[in-house]
Amino acid sequence: MTGPKTHTVPATATPAKSRSSMSTEEIKSRIEAMFAQDEAPENRS
Repeated sequence: MTGPKTHTVPATATPAKSRSSMSTEEIKSRIEAMFAQDEAPENRS
């Protein structure tokens, strides 16, 4: 895989449609959800 940096992300993670129309809110919520699971589940329960 030696394409442009913009195409390093798998299509499954970011479909061509969402790639340009994904809102900041969406990205933020996704990242927050990831960190929520990553940080410390024990502290959350």
